[in-house]
Amino acid sequence: MNRAYDDTGQEVFWLTGHSGDLELSLDSEDTRLRPTGLALSNLRPDGFPPTEIFRAVAEWSGHQGDVVRWINELRARFGPDLHLVIWDDTDYDIPWEMLRLTGGRDHGVDDGILGALVTVVRWTTIREAGRTPFNEPAVCSGHVLGYYAEEMRRDATVFENFEHRGHFGTTRTFLTELARPSLGAGLVYMGCHATHGPNLYKLKLGTVTWNELNDLDMSALDGRRTLVCLNACHPPGS
Repeated sequence: MNRAYDDTGQEVFWLTGHSGDLELSLDSEDTRLRPTGLALSNLRPDGFPPTEIFRAVAEWSGHQGDVVRWINELRARFGPDLHLVIWDDTDYDIPWEMLRLTGGRDHGVDDGILGALVTVVRWTTIREAGRTPFNEPAVCSGHVLGYYAEEMRRDATVFENFEHRGHFGTTRTFLTELARPSLGAGLVYMGCHATHGPNLYKLKLGTVTWNELNDLDMSALDGRRTLVCLNACHPPGS
């Protein structure tokens, strides 16, 4: 997504897309206004019902012909191997995964909701002055330390071929390990749910609040190039 301002001072955006094939690229010339009615942050007790957001996205999708057509062409070309990376660096909170794909018959693919038809991930911008994730190669070594909520136990199977210390169900023993300076982990992984709210005590990773995490001794991460992956799904509006 690319942002700009039109002649009247209104914030607008346009979309570009790349696939490694110049013939399958997207460069939308049409600018779009910020779709405030679609923001998932509207899903709150005093906000919109979920059905209204769903309908609003469906209606909005009907005006995104160039994007929908491009995704359908990618689906026809790559089939189930297609992985779509969405780089939305705005604060619009657009639920792109709910984009309604129509016109699939023209490309030999099914109509439906983007997130139900295509593997979709979000690109996260790294905000650090003068650096990108690709500036300097880094080396990390050591075992995998993992925590998995009961409903996310399957995540642990990814690490079956690695030295892996898994903690399941409760964060207590997992967090105790992070306090050990001699832990020697190359990757720390958490697979759990997260919750969001207007106050810090409502911000939770698993069952642990933000304040509790902030107060924890994590000596195991001091002075090491340990990778930390937080696979924490979250509710709308986070």
